[in-house]
Amino acid sequence: MLTLIVIGVLLMPLLFIYPIAWVVFVVIGGLKANEGKPYRYPLTIRFIA
Repeated sequence: MLTLIVIGVLLMPLLFIYPIAWVVFVVIGGLKANEGKPYRYPLTIRFIA
């Protein structure tokens, strides 16, 4: 039971950081698209190079 609590406490910040980072990357991508420049999202896997 204590293990689940510790894991939950360690993962709790991700619930707040992930959505904020997602919004920031979407805004940056939108600004780059508006300028006509390509934008690659960070931490994505390139399946076709």
